[in-house]
Amino acid sequence: MRYDVVRYVVGQTLRIISVPFLIAMLGNLAFALNDPDFESYPIAAFATPGAIALIAGTILSKGVDADEIEQRIRDREAFASVGLGWLVIVLIGTLPYWLGGVFHGPFSDASISEVAHGFVYSLFESMAGFTTTGATVIDASSTPLCDANTVDCLAGLHPSILVYRSATQWLGGMGVIMLGLLIFSRSVGGGGMSLARAELTGPTVSPTGLTFQSTARILWMVFVALTLIEFVLLVRFTHLDAFEAINISLTTIATGGMTPTDGGIGGFDSVTLESILIFFMFVSGLNFAALYLIAVKGQFNEIKDEEMRNYAILWVSTIAIVSTFMAYEGLSFDESVRDAAFTITSIITSTGYSTADWGSWQLFPKLIILILMAIGATAGSTSGGLKVMRATMLLKIARREIMTIMQPKRVVPIRLNGAVVDERRVSLALGMISAWILLCAFSILLISITDPGIDLESAISVVFSMLGNTGPALGSYGPSFTYAGMSAPGLIGSSVLMWLGRLEIFTVLILFNLRLWSRSD
Repeated sequence: MRYDVVRYVVGQTLRIISVPFLIAMLGNLAFALNDPDFESYPIAAFATPGAIALIAGTILSKGVDADEIEQRIRDREAFASVGLGWLVIVLIGTLPYWLGGVFHGPFSDASISEVAHGFVYSLFESMAGFTTTGATVIDASSTPLCDANTVDCLAGLHPSILVYRSATQWLGGMGVIMLGLLIFSRSVGGGGMSLARAELTGPTVSPTGLTFQSTARILWMVFVALTLIEFVLLVRFTHLDAFEAINISLTTIATGGMTPTDGGIGGFDSVTLESILIFFMFVSGLNFAALYLIAVKGQFNEIKDEEMRNYAILWVSTIAIVSTFMAYEGLSFDESVRDAAFTITSIITSTGYSTADWGSWQLFPKLIILILMAIGATAGSTSGGLKVMRATMLLKIARREIMTIMQPKRVVPIRLNGAVVDERRVSLALGMISAWILLCAFSILLISITDPGIDLESAISVVFSMLGNTGPALGSYGPSFTYAGMSAPGLIGSSVLMWLGRLEIFTVLILFNLRLWSRSD
């Protein structure tokens, strides 16, 4: 392990992440100077993490020859940098919640146990933000800023906290490390592809053949453009004000799902709003590099991509099945289509928005929701889950094994988009799916120990939701509830699952391989 390379990448990432904290601090300070209620602005809540990130990042980056990083960064350094970088960023990201009064912090009058529990709440909220999971623990039972008489706990928080909360999802959507690649790409050079491969979701970084030099720039350009377009449409065609529109735009494109009000998207009760969000959620579930080639380069042959086609088929078919089932059960046709379309789009893209309490639906649509949590959308998007490409490969592998049993001497290659898939990629896909299943089983057992009162439906769905970065689950943790009632060990375990899910398991698990840290290699 080349520790100086890891130190440099993590340090540069911390320096980059310090910028939004310091901007938030300056913004709060500017408003506070013109407001007699100076103490209401959480200046220290942003100044402290900003200073820590900047100082720590500068120290870590010091003494490393940036010109040599390109030649010295390998996959092992890249995976270590991304895994550790994300953990450090999330830990620093807890401070605005902990110091800003959202939860019991070290400068409050609360007891030591309440302060400790406040840190766990802050950690969960930060992890849910940066991993675009969208789960929350903010309600009257967890935050001292709200009580039983508070009509809307989220809306009562300081606007800067709410924007920060949405911004963590936006930054985490495309990836904090990828933002770093865009900024210091000259330093990492060709090694940037290893970093991108470690952070971006899906079996491949760029199935469209783009080089690294253009990948970071193009992906972030598409990401920003979609955010701005959605913001304009929300302000122009809905009743949302600019503050609500920017928060929802940030979390939609990131497929995050956090909203600035307790009522979520359902609280607005707007067909126009839901229609706009369905479109942008679906688009955000597509490969961003492919979107660029289609929209900018006019390469419409990308539409024929097998994964994109299967994603669209899965989306349309599940909406049709669920809406038909709900209509058969007595719901009007219009309402069943509306609820099914929004819910299915939200779940398959792992956004986690809700307009209906799907936790109260019958067993059949609940099972479809669980399946979609596991599968997710396409590789190279901001969505969670295993990805449609891996699900497609799994079906093709099963078909191959059946054909091999019937004709043992027949060679049946796995093909995607007409091209033969390398057996190493096939093995990686099977390994990822196997690891996902084993991790789910272990996590369900663990959560049953940490929260003995939890029911089976809630336990299974929480694990699926956390690992798939969806957010709301079923049962006790459905879209009508928060995770504030979960035990501290359960919240910590769920945070780990979100971390694993965002970095697709192997990037995190490799950190626990002792050979990774060997200086001899």
